[in-house]
Amino acid sequence: MNTPPTDRPSSFPWPPVLLVSAIVLAVITNRWIWPLATPVSGWSGATLFGWGLVAAGSGLSLWAAVQFFRFRTSIRPDRGADALLMTGPFAVSRNPIYLGELIGLIGAGLAFDNLWLILVGPVFAFAVTRLAILREEAYLRRRFGPAFASYSDRVRRWI
Repeated sequence: MNTPPTDRPSSFPWPPVLLVSAIVLAVITNRWIWPLATPVSGWSGATLFGWGLVAAGSGLSLWAAVQFFRFRTSIRPDRGADALLMTGPFAVSRNPIYLGELIGLIGAGLAFDNLWLILVGPVFAFAVTRLAILREEAYLRRRFGPAFASYSDRVRRWI
């Protein structure tokens, strides 16, 4: 089943732009405007725990990305879908890539002792929900109808 090119969730790939913008904003703010250390600054385990979160978030995003290729559907948020992914990480979260990115932001904040990376996390989550997820869900409802309705009743948007 091929998706018509005009039927897609969005004409702009918001999620990667939002993620890169959040990271750049946090790094610039911490470096040149208002440096903020994390509340656990100085705790030797914070860096290790942060890197663990970065690894976990990256692993979750990668696992989800592999599912797109496995089911031969587009991973791009501005393209249509040929399959409704409901297994693997998608059995736990309807948006495991965005969840992995959020976990990675928080982990990077701890690993680099940059509170701004943690603070932009909720802003990223809000923006990606408003600009991408809600549009993707409306698209998936149109595209997959009752199958998506049943799936969204079983699996939460984030966790």
